[in-house]
Amino acid sequence: MNKEFKVYLEDIGMPGELIKKVEKEYDTLLSLFSFDCKDLIVEDFVNEDGNRTYKHILLFCEKYIYEVTNFIEKPKYSKTYMANQVHVIDVQIEDFDIEKRSTRKSIIKIQLQRIYSDLRGYEINGTGENCKYIIDILKNYIDTYYCMKEVKE
Repeated sequence: MNKEFKVYLEDIGMPGELIKKVEKEYDTLLSLFSFDCKDLIVEDFVNEDGNRTYKHILLFCEKYIYEVTNFIEKPKYSKTYMANQVHVIDVQIEDFDIEKRSTRKSIIKIQLQRIYSDLRGYEINGTGENCKYIIDILKNYIDTYYCMKEVKE
């Protein structure tokens, strides 16, 4: 796992033992699939007790999303083709100013619907400092590569 990924995980406040778990799962994913992804997100949310919980690891490339779901308890590895597949993007933001820093109360949820209803969509969740990284993913991958392109006649 590259240095930038570790800096990101530290920036979002992930504890050291979970960073090691992300590294292990990243290595496993890399042993299953060949990829050169430049961006990684670990989804998180605040549970009923007010504690931050980490759920899924997502790696973004121009055409694919690589994922480790439930990486803490029962990891499952997947690769999903996404280029020109998304036709609806819903973004929900709470207590987050896109132009400023996020707060501990910041929440973002992005839902992606693919062109055919039988294809798997995505929901990407984040809190606190993770919000700004998820906005970058929205701009740099989802809007740029994954959205259907307009057909010119």
